[in-house]
Amino acid sequence: MPAGTPFRTKPQLALDMLTTLVAEGSLPLRWVTCDEGFSVSPAFLDGVAGLGLGYLAEVARNSHVWPARLQTGGSPSQEVGTVAD
Repeated sequence: MPAGTPFRTKPQLALDMLTTLVAEGSLPLRWVTCDEGFSVSPAFLDGVAGLGLGYLAEVARNSHVWPARLQTGGSPSQEVGTVAD
């Protein structure tokens, strides 16, 4: 590795590659899939969403989740976990 090259994580490198592909339009894509090594990086997931892409990310088995649906202040059609029309 050349001297002066900063350390970058795999999610940082992957987001840069995706950003380039989207900007060039060289690879038509709408979704990105990734393993839990990438899903633990909010910056990566936010970056993918910021590019207008959907993602399917593996979740670690020790991840904490809510046991029941959260109540929101919105209408029933806007509850967490539902898809708005």
